[in-house]
Amino acid sequence: MKKRLLTLFTAMAMVVCMTACGSSFDASGYVEGYLDANFKGEFDAYAKICDKETSEVEDAYNETLDEVLSGYLTGIALSEDSTAQLREAFIAVFKQAKYSVGEAKKDGNKYTVSVKVEPLYLGLTTESMTALSEEAAKKYTEEYPDDASYDTDKLYGIIGELLIDFLNDKAENPTYGEASTIDVVVYPNEDKQYTISTEDQTALATGIFTNDEVAGAEK
Repeated sequence: MKKRLLTLFTAMAMVVCMTACGSSFDASGYVEGYLDANFKGEFDAYAKICDKETSEVEDAYNETLDEVLSGYLTGIALSEDSTAQLREAFIAVFKQAKYSVGEAKKDGNKYTVSVKVEPLYLGLTTESMTALSEEAAKKYTEEYPDDASYDTDKLYGIIGELLIDFLNDKAENPTYGEASTIDVVVYPNEDKQYTISTEDQTALATGIFTNDEVAGAEK
């Protein structure tokens, strides 16, 4: 479960990346808009710099987010209500992302934008996931004492509820690690539209979230 959740966090942090162009292109604004759209769910600035309608960016975000979450939940039977709550819990965690975007440095037709990030500790450790699974098993026996064999759908329903609580706690009580800087390259693709590489998108996602124990972390 731990690896699947970590993969999901990274994938959800990269659900929308659109290209932009223009003679007065603002590379810093583009990177900040990208981050705000993916982590904060704020689409106006990104839509403007990418010459899109806000609704286009928001629709792309929601559609891709649902696809990513659906892929994660393959084989896990959750009710429609629990799935919606899980989606909102993930979004709530993402809104706690801490980053600040610096000025862009131009080099030829490329820009380098420095992004200062403070990694949000997820706590998706083997120990925490084992504890969650054990608590789910305990709740199952309490709620269904006469059930001699586990009903998978019921068990996953309980696990889903506990995972929602786990994520909501992370959103309400975020813990951050030491700040670091990630250099993001904004470059023109073959269509001469500015974009961010998948590698740099991944670097941002894994820099903004951490699963490493944070010593002396700030809350």
